[in-house]
Amino acid sequence: MTRAVILQGAENQRLMKEAEDKILEVLSTSEGNLLDDSTAVDTLSETKVLADTVAEKQKVAAVTERSIDEARSHYSPLAAHAARLYFVVASMGSVDPMYQFSLPWYIGHFHASMEAAAPASQPKQRLANLTDTFLYVTPAPTLTPTRA
Repeated sequence: MTRAVILQGAENQRLMKEAEDKILEVLSTSEGNLLDDSTAVDTLSETKVLADTVAEKQKVAAVTERSIDEARSHYSPLAAHAARLYFVVASMGSVDPMYQFSLPWYIGHFHASMEAAAPASQPKQRLANLTDTFLYVTPAPTLTPTRA
């Protein structure tokens, strides 16, 4: 969904740039009284409608983006925790080569934890469930450690 919001925002900016360019072209090529030039008036009217439509889409996109950022912020502690644990696991290879784990294994472990964690309606409870499960879940046999 975030990608769609970003793409929509970029498309809206492109449309607005085209509209601005069209207005500048009309103003620079218009001779005499601008209000007597029906093409210029039509172009300006169309541009106004387009600008209003784009502005409305941008308002909706801003609301959506804020809600996505809010939802994402709930999971920042889990991301930081998982990153710390990754570097702990990655450094275990210096203790003994037997403890070398690959990034794909770690990502698989993370995905397995996400699936195994108990669902919750409240973000705080979901975060707690994910954190606990991530620490204690046993990876599936296909997610066994590999030598790096």
